[in-house]
Amino acid sequence: MSSGMGRVYIDPSVEMVEAKTHWIWSDNHRKAGQPVFPQFRKHIFKSWIDSGWVREADPEPIQLTLFAKELVE
Repeated sequence: MSSGMGRVYIDPSVEMVEAKTHWIWSDNHRKAGQPVFPQFRKHIFKSWIDSGWVREADPEPIQLTLFAKELVE
């Protein structure tokens, strides 16, 4: 992984958390509600969650279409 400041190495012993949907910035971040960096969309540092910097996105709503059967006499 790289950032604008050079390479970033993640210690494999750091605890990561997997999202069921994807991670977004929490309300106390200037990018609130937007997805986090691409490399962290599915797995994020537990410390970021504990610090309140990110939260898991709500699942997409499921759209149901109901069809009414017409009664024929």
